[in-house]
Amino acid sequence: MKKQRTVLLAFNFLLLSLIFFSCNRDDPSEAAEVFITLITKTEFAKDMQQGGPIQINEAIFGITGLEFETAEENNLEEQFGEEEDEIVELEATLVYDVLANDRTAVIGLFSLPATTYEEIELDLSPLYPDPKSFSDQTVFISFTYTSGNETYEVEYTNDKEIEIEIKNEFDINGKKIHQILIELDLDVLLSSIDLSNVTSDEDGVIRLNANSNAAIANQIDQSIQQAFKAGEDKDEDGDLSDEGPAFINRKGDDNHLLF
Repeated sequence: MKKQRTVLLAFNFLLLSLIFFSCNRDDPSEAAEVFITLITKTEFAKDMQQGGPIQINEAIFGITGLEFETAEENNLEEQFGEEEDEIVELEATLVYDVLANDRTAVIGLFSLPATTYEEIELDLSPLYPDPKSFSDQTVFISFTYTSGNETYEVEYTNDKEIEIEIKNEFDINGKKIHQILIELDLDVLLSSIDLSNVTSDEDGVIRLNANSNAAIANQIDQSIQQAFKAGEDKDEDGDLSDEGPAFINRKGDDNHLLF
């Protein structure tokens, strides 16, 4: 098969709406400020278990919600389920082209109640219009895969609602603007998959989704949770690697992927 490169959309990222949704504390003096940024890490070429390296051409994620939660909220959710009226919730609609703008997307500056949060929840939903499948996708990743002298075009798509829970301690106070980074590592999604026995469509493209090469697509589905982490960038260097560990928990309900 010959390499077939497809250019789907020429845009960086489109911020459709971003709303600070709810804040149920009465004392405004306890407010604090956070500046939230999405960043992406990838080496762009990664050796597979079998075969040669890959090159990521395009990666799109649809983001529809961002929420900070305290330990008390988490305990109540575990006992009684998720409440509609959360203490802190940002409603965002963002089609995030992760390779654009130096792999950075600014969510913005927001006021939160000053307290300690133990979790950030990130909601992913089908926002990206895939012209080939005629349906909206939550995640679309296009990359080339080289094996021997052959280069193949590969497309991964996921159209499910996904809820990601990132556990870490965020001590938010009113003394400064807290720099919060949400980091996506694309290499986590693709570094361990084996493409040696995949099948391609009539146009020569290898598609990884619920209907084609489903086992590999499911492996990537499960890796989405591990690919995200978040923390406070205390030294403001745009990197979480020197800020200590960030722990990720998995959780879902009937409307989300269950891993």
